Amino acid sequence: MIIKIDDSLLDELKKNNNNKQKMLYIFEKIAHSIICGKHLIIANRDILDYLSKNIELSCHARAAFKKTLNKLPYYGVMLKNSEAARLIFKSQPDDNQNFIENHIINLFNIAQENIGKYLKTSSLVLEDQDDMYIYNEILNSFSGNIRLCYKIIHGGGERTHEVCKSNLVQNFFTFSICDSDKKTPFCGLGDTSKKAMDFFKKNYLSGNIHVLNCHEVENLLPPKFMLFMLLHARPEQKPPIEFVIESMKVQEDACLYYDYKEGHKFQQIYIDNGNIKKFWEKLYNDTSIIQIKSRIQEYENNKLKKSDLVCSKSSTLLSSLKHKLKNGELSIPYNDFQIDESLKSTIDSLVIFFRTWFIASKPISI
Repeated sequence: MIIKIDDSLLDELKKNNNNKQKMLYIFEKIAHSIICGKHLIIANRDILDYLSKNIELSCHARAAFKKTLNKLPYYGVMLKNSEAARLIFKSQPDDNQNFIENHIINLFNIAQENIGKYLKTSSLVLEDQDDMYIYNEILNSFSGNIRLCYKIIHGGGERTHEVCKSNLVQNFFTFSICDSDKKTPFCGLGDTSKKAMDFFKKNYLSGNIHVLNCHEVENLLPPKFMLFMLLHARPEQKPPIEFVIESMKVQEDACLYYDYKEGHKFQQIYIDNGNIKKFWEKLYNDTSIIQIKSRIQEYENNKLKKSDLVCSKSSTLLSSLKHKLKNGELSIPYNDFQIDESLKSTIDSLVIFFRTWFIASKPISI
């Protein structure tokens, strides 16, 4: 994240009062963060120049501020092209509030032993830590030449909000990405994302969570890429992917809401009067995929039950893809596949959050 050192921090240091040692400690911690490349820390030139010459700071700290000063012109170009929000470190003795909502942290009100909480490497809590292998492929294709710094925390599905809570106690820079679990654009959010959103909202950190505008992370995979991976697969594995690609010609965002892992049951499509039936029924009725048409005909002739699937699940394919990504046996060439606007928009939104939360300078050799 971009962290700006406010003038008030330096003003407090120059007062030479009983708070001076705390201010020196804060600047040493900020310098350490710069050296490690945990965040992108900026300040006015006068502040950085003063700190780079202050003999009360360690030689490492002075060198860190000097190098930051030298890089300000480069940072200016990068910040202009970045969507990153700023967090401002202030020190205002007369101010009893901690303006987290306005991205302002008043370090004056924070005990010295707790300062480190506001300079740690950012944490990203995911429902499943293996989701990061798909995100990595997206970032490799779309994040641009910007360094990102964060560590992954396994959320454990529906426990994600609890993991966020325990992590936030130690690290102010705690963020989360959740699946929406929506099976149509009209469905409500799933319990996991709602609980996580409620947690961050109660802590005035609503901007620290992003809920994907799709059913789950696997819906960010280009359908044509998934079909390509099935060239030599068994015939029954292809219909779900072929159906999604076909449906996108009529309903472009179909790829965002199809439940690859569970598929659809006949009851959801033809009996239950809900959002799933409303969104998917016509797409199934108009499909040209032979295997699906055949199963629908069997259902209409009472040869299949309402609890049966309209077509097979793709869970095996997804598990195989994530396994290969994890082992470095596969990469996803997003730029080689035509990506429809709805999917591209969802990916662009995700990339903006990564850039906003995790932009960081390169580590410095002192």
